[in-house]
Amino acid sequence: MIRVFRHYIAPLKLALISADFVVLVLAMLVGEAIRLSFIGGTPALDALSFFVRIVYALITATMFLSLGVYDSEALENAPKTWLRVIIGLALSGILTAALLFVFPVLPLWRSNLLAALGVSLVAVIASNSAIKALSRVTAWQRRLLILGSGEAASALVDSLGKASANSFCISGIIPDGPVDKALSAQRILSPETSISQFAADNRIDVVVVASSGGRDTLPSEELVACRLMGCDVVERRVFLERVRGIISLYDLDYQWILFAPGFNGGREIERALKRLVDLILASVVLVLTLPFMLLIAALVWVSSPGPIIFRQKRVGRNGHIFELLKFRSMRQSKTSEARWAEENDPRVTWIGRILRPTRLDELPQLVNVLRGEMSFVGPRPEQPEFVESLRKALPFYDVRHAVKPGITGWAQIHLAYAASAEDSRYKLERDLYYVKNFSIFLDMLIAIQTVRVILFRQGAR
Repeated sequence: MIRVFRHYIAPLKLALISADFVVLVLAMLVGEAIRLSFIGGTPALDALSFFVRIVYALITATMFLSLGVYDSEALENAPKTWLRVIIGLALSGILTAALLFVFPVLPLWRSNLLAALGVSLVAVIASNSAIKALSRVTAWQRRLLILGSGEAASALVDSLGKASANSFCISGIIPDGPVDKALSAQRILSPETSISQFAADNRIDVVVVASSGGRDTLPSEELVACRLMGCDVVERRVFLERVRGIISLYDLDYQWILFAPGFNGGREIERALKRLVDLILASVVLVLTLPFMLLIAALVWVSSPGPIIFRQKRVGRNGHIFELLKFRSMRQSKTSEARWAEENDPRVTWIGRILRPTRLDELPQLVNVLRGEMSFVGPRPEQPEFVESLRKALPFYDVRHAVKPGITGWAQIHLAYAASAEDSRYKLERDLYYVKNFSIFLDMLIAIQTVRVILFRQGAR
């Protein structure tokens, strides 16, 4: 995994994004050449023309990222990938055309843009297919050797199955005790196997320590030998953080949090910049969406009796209680008892079935952002009643309150709204990753990928 501004990115995803950027620049050049050939012209090669091609490639690659073209689920489903590529190119074409309208001095004809979009479609599909085909070749996969055979190793293998496909290949497991039944399908080696020798003979890239014992029981000399020969030796939790973007709760302790890098809310200048971005974005979006919000308010008012704005107490940063604002999407309940949202919840109104999947019911939370109670990006705030019970059920739950809650977040773009304590556990693992690795870069990635959640109505209840 490659670390960029404290966030880990899969090499396959980075390769796809980089290849797409280069291909898109070239596709614009080829598209222009094809179009201009009909009138005996050739593409301009001056600095401004190349600047336009780079801007086009940046806009299109951003559209691809926002639509989930590089997500593991899309990578495993070619039709879904190509559909998202087509939508991304269409949106990119609209945005680029709008840019040309605003800045007519830019040297690009709209007919050239149309030709470039057609070439881009063919070129992107071809390059992505080639890279994904190479990633499925075992020689290109990273080889893992797992040290450990208990519950920790089993949890690691299970979690790997949910990670980006074809990134890793488990070459073997060296047991440190009884072998968990869930590992029966894996290649179990002899406990006496020399770790360094096996790593050298099988060209192991990563040795993952998932031992059930403490550090004192580890074959340190063998592991150091692996590291000196170029193998990456990592502890199971660190490995899952890099591969899956989670902080595993399995046997997590305060000492690990205490000495792990991060968990400090970012540098002071990053926090100040985050607040400035929140204020600017909230103000701009509030002004732009105000007419639309007035329409939503009218529809909420006619959908069912009750207030237009739903107000509910939520837990914010450092346990501060604040009043969260939303457009009301449910019928008023006769009881004030806190309840988890359900799949096809009967309380949801007809307008609520439109607002909730598209997240439009959360537009009033822009006011919460302006007040400083929330941020655009952060863990989802929960009701005090839920927080009280989750504190007892989930260790380290209060760590997520070290940062401001957000309208969107690392957990929100990967998982549905929590509907149980078990759902909250999975979301907490994502929230802890965000708290540990917070950066403006990660916030930007989350904001871009939120577009996919809204457009494809993912995660709503």
